[in-house]
Amino acid sequence: MTTMDFFGRQAAARRNTTTLVVLFSLAVAATVALVYALFAALFLEQGVAAGRSWRWFEPQLFAGVVAGTLAVVVACMLYKVAQLARGGAAVAQMLGGRQVSPNTTALHEKTLVNVVEEMAIASGVPIPKVYVLDQEPSINAFAAGFGTKDAAVAVTRGALDAFPRNELQGVIGHEFSHILNGDMRLNIRLMGWLAGITAISTAGYILLRSVRHVRSGGGKKGGGIAGILALGLGLLVIGAIGTLFAKLIKAAVSRQREFLADAASVQFTRHPEGIANALRRIGGYPSGSRIGNAHAQEASHFFFCNAVGDPMARWFATHPPLAERIAAIEPLSRLPQYRDAAAPAGAARAGGATPEAVVASIASPGPAHVEYGAELLRSLPMQLAVAVREPFSAHALVLAFLLERDGPTRTAQRALVQERAGPEIAHETSVLAPMVAQLPVEHRLPVLALAVGALRQLSREQFERFRGLVDALIEADARVTLPEYALRKMVMRVLGQHFAPTPPPKVVHHRIAELRRETAAVLAALAKVGHEDATRAEAAFAQGMALLAKDLGEAPAFAEVAASSLADVDAALERFVHASQGVRRQLLIAMAHVAGVDGTVRGAEGELLRAVADGLGMPIPPLLPSSPPPRV
Repeated sequence: MTTMDFFGRQAAARRNTTTLVVLFSLAVAATVALVYALFAALFLEQGVAAGRSWRWFEPQLFAGVVAGTLAVVVACMLYKVAQLARGGAAVAQMLGGRQVSPNTTALHEKTLVNVVEEMAIASGVPIPKVYVLDQEPSINAFAAGFGTKDAAVAVTRGALDAFPRNELQGVIGHEFSHILNGDMRLNIRLMGWLAGITAISTAGYILLRSVRHVRSGGGKKGGGIAGILALGLGLLVIGAIGTLFAKLIKAAVSRQREFLADAASVQFTRHPEGIANALRRIGGYPSGSRIGNAHAQEASHFFFCNAVGDPMARWFATHPPLAERIAAIEPLSRLPQYRDAAAPAGAARAGGATPEAVVASIASPGPAHVEYGAELLRSLPMQLAVAVREPFSAHALVLAFLLERDGPTRTAQRALVQERAGPEIAHETSVLAPMVAQLPVEHRLPVLALAVGALRQLSREQFERFRGLVDALIEADARVTLPEYALRKMVMRVLGQHFAPTPPPKVVHHRIAELRRETAAVLAALAKVGHEDATRAEAAFAQGMALLAKDLGEAPAFAEVAASSLADVDAALERFVHASQGVRRQLLIAMAHVAGVDGTVRGAEGELLRAVADGLGMPIPPLLPSSPPPRV
């Protein structure tokens, strides 16, 4: 098997998944049709007995049954999804998970947290919440959530105890593939769809139970009971058939995604033995990968390996057999690029990448990025490494990022911290400020991401006070810079979702031509950040706009948008949040060329580009001078 063959399976898996999701919709339609047939058989038979002619298609009955059935299915589906509105945390807690504190001192838990942090830094995504399923002695893991800002990664107690670090890294790399490829949202939707179809069986079961509360009698009452029994039994059978097909499709979707995630883990870590040995260990482990929690069946497609024991038939297996997965991975260990592929310590240094490499790396980190994440964590001063994982110090750390270097604004900001946060936070902010000032530009986003992970432990009241103070510090000099705006959006996007979950944004813009002025405003703002000279800023702006000229059509000139306020830029980016992935990708390509007008994306422009990409749900890994990862 060649490397290209292996990664080519990723594209094939995506295409197959789309087909299977369409089949799921067809299963719902078939269930609705069977429910109508049941009602038609029952009610039209009564019509014949009353002297009316038999007709299978009765428009009014059809409309009522279809509307009623869809209402039940959709209501139950939405209810299940609403139960999981908090994202990955809700799924983890439903399965008995315990959240692991970022500053845990337990050895195995600390290793798990460090591996997750390295992977998150390498990917350019917020640090996911970390959970352990303490009641599960088997080996398994999963990632869940609607997107990167509410993701959670969980492992079983068995996995935590059994895996050495390299195997744990392979499994976590697999789960990060689910985070980066959007599998998590699909998994939650599949759970919702399955709950909706299962509701038909539940309705039949309720009808059958209700017969016990109807007094037996003769004549019409007896006929009524018989009708209820027939209807209940029919719904029970139809719902069971629909659920059967839904589970078949769910399993097929999951199997394809698991091959894709295994492939991505190898691309991510460049260490095939890690994930292959993890799969072997599961095969020989006494408890295997089985999950004992009552919700394991409905969440079986989330897991790293089969969570519900040996299925009766392969068609119902949510995961391919271990042997097949190992066979797909194992040949790569003999390829030159994967032999002794671990990067030497210190090899991965942040720098700059070409615009093309930046675009190629979107949601596609490589081993150099993983090494960069590990090196960054190793290189943090001890006091800073402790501060990013403890809520009190992380609070002060974010405030330190917002302090001006000197002058009257800094004095006013320190007074604000003293007044609103108290003397202890004010002191900690002063202690951390010099360390923050010495951080390289490219380390700022990862350190902030680590701090945000710890800030999830704040209470809602503490968070509201923190948010107000952040706004006050930014506005202390009566102006808001684009880097300050990007910092606030990045921090509050993740914390806001944690404290007040919102549904994923709906896509309403499918062509970038619908966002002409917004595109121009964003590119002009980025060009001005990188170039104080207006002529050079205009040239950078023109380079980005030229890439979009064919699809954008006639667009505003630089002079028309150069004076756009930050509120205009904010409004523009909010509209791009509701754009399709293709449109958002076009914007990021243009932004990369604006930031890399001299051929390299680096420094403040590069970090601003990464912050915007994070807000658009298309994470860019750290900007390294190394080669881009293989194209998928």
